[in-house]
Amino acid sequence: MRRRNATARLLRAVLCLGLAGGLALAASGVRLRPLPPIYVDAAGAPLRQPQGVGCGASTLVVADTGNSRLVPYSIAGEQITAGKEIRIPELVSPSRVQVAEDGTLFALDGKSHKIFRLSTAGALQGTVPVPAEPAAGAPFVQSFRRAASGDLYLLDVGTGRVVVLAPDGALRRTIPLPARGGSFTDLAVDSAGTVFVLDSAARRLLAARATDTGLAPLADGMKDEVEFPIALAVHDGKIFVVDQSGGGIVILGPDGSFHGHQSGMGWNVGSLRYPSDLCALSGLLFVADRENQRIQIFSLAD
Repeated sequence: MRRRNATARLLRAVLCLGLAGGLALAASGVRLRPLPPIYVDAAGAPLRQPQGVGCGASTLVVADTGNSRLVPYSIAGEQITAGKEIRIPELVSPSRVQVAEDGTLFALDGKSHKIFRLSTAGALQGTVPVPAEPAAGAPFVQSFRRAASGDLYLLDVGTGRVVVLAPDGALRRTIPLPARGGSFTDLAVDSAGTVFVLDSAARRLLAARATDTGLAPLADGMKDEVEFPIALAVHDGKIFVVDQSGGGIVILGPDGSFHGHQSGMGWNVGSLRYPSDLCALSGLLFVADRENQRIQIFSLAD
């Protein structure tokens, strides 16, 4: 197993050199073509260890963690324009951000683990309350996602559950996390309401359909392809998983089957260093390339 993993890593390193040189690598019909990264805001100030990205209808919002702010960008094809930064005192360490259709922002603070609701202009509108579960302990929101329906899906590792809230904040559903072990770092939801949860330590995906009462493992399509998967995004029938320790992106089918591995650890355009989040918008994939202090962009092509 170790020899196979070492061989796979060596092959990916060789392929990554081709990617950095401008080649797009095929993966079951999906190719990631690297585009110039985003390094700065509208004033030319650099990003600093960005941990989160959120994609709206024509907007990208970056959780610029090291600078304690959110930075919006408008997207028109491959043309990207930075907007005015957003800062509020309560948002000390933004780690995840989501964008509603009307431009409302939801941002998770990595220190308080509270989700803040902000207007398009950045005015604080309140927090998202997490329903208590006294028998299970205090809530600890690790990550969250907003579905197209407007529902919020919270990965609450403190109480060991996924909490689904309706747009008005009412509790719609809870899904228990596996009781034994696990290092749950991220979740995603597809258009059918299937919830995907990432177990980073075990290098596996779990899923629960809209009618399921619990999570079940998917096929181990990425287990030999990643070192420490940290975030995932669902887009156009594919699951994209970013590998924090390996620097790559694994592409899976909705059943967890392996569809390809692209990119790798490095500094060149198209490479990644300890990435932490990703989202897709209008044929583009945005990756929070944390230790490269940038947002790496890939064009998605069939």
